[in-house]
Amino acid sequence: MRYKGFLISILLISGSLFIPCGVGDQYDQSFDRSDDSILEMFSNIDMPLLEDLMEGLLAFGPRHIHDPNCSKAARYIYDHFERFGLQVEYQDWVFPLYKGTNVVATLPGTNIESDAVFIISAHYDTAKDSPGAIDDGSGVVAMMAIAQVLSSYSFDHTIKFIAFSGEEVGAYGSYAYAKKAYETCENIKAVLNLDMIAYTLYNGSSVYVSFGDRSLWLFDALRLIAQQYNDHLDLSVHRLIEYPADERSFRDMGFDGVLIIEESIYDHLSVWNNKNDTIDKVNYGYLEKITKLVLATTASLLDKDIPVQISIISPSENMIYLGERPIALPGFNIQSTPIRGLTYIFGSSTVTVNISTDEEIDLIYFLLDDRVMGVIRDPPYECSIRSHWQYDRFPLFGKHRIRVYVCTQNQHTAIDEMDIYLIKPF
Repeated sequence: MRYKGFLISILLISGSLFIPCGVGDQYDQSFDRSDDSILEMFSNIDMPLLEDLMEGLLAFGPRHIHDPNCSKAARYIYDHFERFGLQVEYQDWVFPLYKGTNVVATLPGTNIESDAVFIISAHYDTAKDSPGAIDDGSGVVAMMAIAQVLSSYSFDHTIKFIAFSGEEVGAYGSYAYAKKAYETCENIKAVLNLDMIAYTLYNGSSVYVSFGDRSLWLFDALRLIAQQYNDHLDLSVHRLIEYPADERSFRDMGFDGVLIIEESIYDHLSVWNNKNDTIDKVNYGYLEKITKLVLATTASLLDKDIPVQISIISPSENMIYLGERPIALPGFNIQSTPIRGLTYIFGSSTVTVNISTDEEIDLIYFLLDDRVMGVIRDPPYECSIRSHWQYDRFPLFGKHRIRVYVCTQNQHTAIDEMDIYLIKPF
């Protein structure tokens, strides 16, 4: 214990970050779901199924947010989920310029001790006059097929399949869901968002993933599954630079999420969001491979143990703070812009976290822009927002990122983070 206390002192004095228990590895790189089970799932995904689902969706024509076809498509997706025994509901949302409906299907987890939720999502609305085969009929069809297959299985954790509307006009549907989920403390562990996954000018052997650093573990899981089932998938997984879509709404609210997108993303501008986005552009073999990749990754994650979780409970997302006093934002943050994910703090404030684990906690780290603010091990789990002591003489002004890490005695870790705009004169 003497040496650990000495290490904490060194961390606080130097302002450097050294975390001995591998933060970021929120899940070990192994899966409990057997190969036979995954291969059985693969056998239920084929091109005729995807073709049938795509033809049914595109039969309604363009699905712009205020077009009646959008509502018809929502009903089509709802009926498909319901046909396979999932719990299905509509989630209506309203904002000043737009209103719409999300379709939410749930396969509850069987572990009564787990409230963890995993989400596969896609958006069913289109740009005006666009048939939306690639953007995003491909993602919707993959999600519907995965839901159909997984509905015959049981898992420890809950899985939700969500078809969002309003993506093409500002990701309003996903924002409405993510905001409500945050406010009701829904324990969303991961969002895999499928958007444009069926168009390729190449050989269809790669797929791209866009994500923030905290969601690296999801990228690693996708890449590991692609390697493990390479004989069946023939897909390599690559990182894409920041490319925000519906998963960004969840990341803005502090949840982990990735965008899964096709290899020809920058090569199909001629069919993007216009009348040329037609069914003949769909490469069903490529769509089948990506669908199977997401299916296997999701199924593998749904049975994994979650030994420790940490969440920032104060300050809250999407709020203004005058010191410790929270005030709801007036509404300018609903647009899909970089400011939508910010919390604004004027003056001094305290970061408070909640930790869920059956293991003994080793250390909790509080960081501001990768510099240590504090390291603790005992309740209360909180730390004042401050810069490193060398810089305390200067005001803190501008955009910053708060990160919190927890390490257990069993070397398990978890992370949470929040983007803030801070004005702290002294």
